Amino acid sequence: MATQGEAMRKMSLQMNDTLPVRLVASSTTVRATKNDNFGKGGQGAPLHVAAGTQPASGASMLSDRATRDEGHGGQRRGGWAEDKGLLFDASLQAVYDTFPMPIGLIGRDGRYIVVNTAYAAIHELEPVQLIGNRVENFVPGALAQLRQDLAVLDAGLRVADREIAWKERVFHELIQPVRNPGGQIFALTSTLIDITSRKQAERVLEKNHRRWQFHASHDHLTGLPNRRHIDEALDQQLRRSVQDATPLSVLMIDVDMFKDYNDHVGHLQGDQCLRSIAKQLRQVMRRSSDVMGRYGGEEFMAVLPGTGAAHALRIALNALQEVRNLQLMHPTSPHGCVTLSIGVATFDDFARKASVAQQRSELLGQADQALYTAKAQGRNTVCVHPAIHRS
Repeated sequence: MATQGEAMRKMSLQMNDTLPVRLVASSTTVRATKNDNFGKGGQGAPLHVAAGTQPASGASMLSDRATRDEGHGGQRRGGWAEDKGLLFDASLQAVYDTFPMPIGLIGRDGRYIVVNTAYAAIHELEPVQLIGNRVENFVPGALAQLRQDLAVLDAGLRVADREIAWKERVFHELIQPVRNPGGQIFALTSTLIDITSRKQAERVLEKNHRRWQFHASHDHLTGLPNRRHIDEALDQQLRRSVQDATPLSVLMIDVDMFKDYNDHVGHLQGDQCLRSIAKQLRQVMRRSSDVMGRYGGEEFMAVLPGTGAAHALRIALNALQEVRNLQLMHPTSPHGCVTLSIGVATFDDFARKASVAQQRSELLGQADQALYTAKAQGRNTVCVHPAIHRS
């Protein structure tokens, strides 16, 4: 887009520099006349206002529908032009219509001086219906934007390219100043590049990118964060825990006797069991900063920032009860239903110097040891490292 925008900027600048029309101002009128070289192979004179005059409001109006004065063999057209004492030359309109992109020339007073057919078509109008009228009449808020652009240009700066949305279309807009022989800016050109298709493609790519990111960091079966996501979240929270001197707890959760459950009810039923457990565990997590994920197989893990051992224990006991409440019948369990074993460990040694990888390894080792203890004590229970409570 940068390459296309730069190409259009150069084309717009070339148009400003080679317009084959001269605006000659007098005390009562502004007249558009053909340059002597136009049509004879010459470059044509730049658009300018004769010295000694100030650019009038909407310095000129030029349209293929506008006629010339008697000095050019035509009749004057009534309406806005007549009120302002303006005369026309259709050659500038013709030049603008050769430009492949929508382009308009706008005076300091906010009136369209000339627009090409492509520009008018955006508003579903003809050029003559825009010329001489205020931009604000067609684009709400345009006058404030024009004043802002002119202030930037008057300060010798360049107006940054921008994107504008209009009637379900998106345009890349380039703004260029138009100066009189004294160097004063009396108008600006607005060149529009339709980038609707590109923006639509970008939205599709962004949507696909978000989907791919989700699948890369989430378990496909349960929709919970996967092991990679959990490890990254744990590392991030360990750094924050040390920085803020706040405790961090983890819950290591295992579905009791899940292999036996799978063997008796089948893998499809086993998958549904894991989905149901994941849903319950997700609901136990109350804060947006808490992370509950599937660590692998029938093992889940929770990362609880700002949570001490006592609070983590309460959360673990709540998770234990919520899964029991599902009453998922387990043919070989002594408890008659699917249950959990949970190990809890808390990081609160903020003073000890250790790498994040070492801290993570030690914390997970403690949680795993607590989980092993819970299983050894009959399952369907919670153990905390160091031991605080066993249900």
